[in-house]
Amino acid sequence: MVCSRCVHCGLCLEEGAAKFLEKKVNFTLETEDLLPFKDSEKGIAFDIGTTTVEADIFDLNSKKKIASVKQLNQQSEFGMDVVSRISFSIKENGLKILHKIIENQLNEIIVQSEKNFGLIKRVVISANTCMLSLLQNVSVSSLSAFPFFVPEGLVYKTTEESRDVFFVPPATPFVGGDIVSSFVDLDFFSLKNNAFLCDIGTNCEIAVYDALKKSILCTSAAAGPCFEGFGIECGLPAVEGAVYQHGKIIGDKEPKGFCATGVISEISHFLEEGSLLKDGAFENGEDKKYVYPHLYISQKDVRNIQLAKSAVKTGLELLSAHSGIKNGVLYLSGAFGSKLNETEAERLSLFPSSFFSEIKKCGNTSLNGASKILINPQLEKKCFEYVEKCVSLDLAMDEKFNEMFIKNLAF
Repeated sequence: MVCSRCVHCGLCLEEGAAKFLEKKVNFTLETEDLLPFKDSEKGIAFDIGTTTVEADIFDLNSKKKIASVKQLNQQSEFGMDVVSRISFSIKENGLKILHKIIENQLNEIIVQSEKNFGLIKRVVISANTCMLSLLQNVSVSSLSAFPFFVPEGLVYKTTEESRDVFFVPPATPFVGGDIVSSFVDLDFFSLKNNAFLCDIGTNCEIAVYDALKKSILCTSAAAGPCFEGFGIECGLPAVEGAVYQHGKIIGDKEPKGFCATGVISEISHFLEEGSLLKDGAFENGEDKKYVYPHLYISQKDVRNIQLAKSAVKTGLELLSAHSGIKNGVLYLSGAFGSKLNETEAERLSLFPSSFFSEIKKCGNTSLNGASKILINPQLEKKCFEYVEKCVSLDLAMDEKFNEMFIKNLAF
């Protein structure tokens, strides 16, 4: 699915990026001794992201994690963000194609898990609203035009082949079960102080928790795929050879490209040395700046980062304005947020820093929450309690959005 004229928009896999569509299931073992788990029942927690699919396999008796899997979402061939997937799904046979791709991908992980570890008796799936709908072969047309609403026909609990499956319910059309699962992981209702949650990825989901009212205001911001390493001319996912910080490479290998935090780091370095101006233009009018003899950051890359970071910052500012919450702990979720250098993020003005008393990096809270639900089914009820407490804010309908978005483009 390559455009006739590629402008590196990130909405398709182009050139070398397709090699990351690895279909072989490679497990990362938590223990070398699987004998104690041989005869016990197993369970799998899934996090289906727009870009990646991750899974943790647990022994349900001991509640211990025994292995994990991470793959690129194989739907990526048909677009790297939610909008492009929705657009493809409403074409003839589009929904059927995307459904079969993700269904087959999950089934293959389950089949290989059973071959390696034993019978899978329970599955918990956390996903954004679009990914959940595509998995269940439910039309996402209600996500394609205003007024948006959660697709009709979604189910949240089934029994398939004597295997219990729980789908974490979405809170809103664009704040999905992945964020509800994050609320479970962080135990939001037990927090004594106000808090912000920001899951930075292709679709950036943001929530603010009012500790006094026990209420949650949430929204989503279309950051685009550059925070996943796509849409960047020398971009890579976080794989061996990816520059993840200025002068630092994953695996200490020869640099092959920049993952998302690496791009942020290099732009921060340019700003610090003065070769990049606050408006995002290179000082000498260059269209690219080489970091290694074969790797560079282009002017287009910088503009993509500006658009993405403005979406995040504007979303946080508007949530604060509408909720009245002016200060709290910022919980950063997702691979990008967890590896982000705070000093570099501040230099790019990624977050409205005056809001936050502390920043906590939490890892994959969607998968962690799904894992907790997997080993403690009583938490399923908690998911629906969070959904009831969530109120959605549509950024596009706010009259101040455009003005704030343009202002926040600057570093």
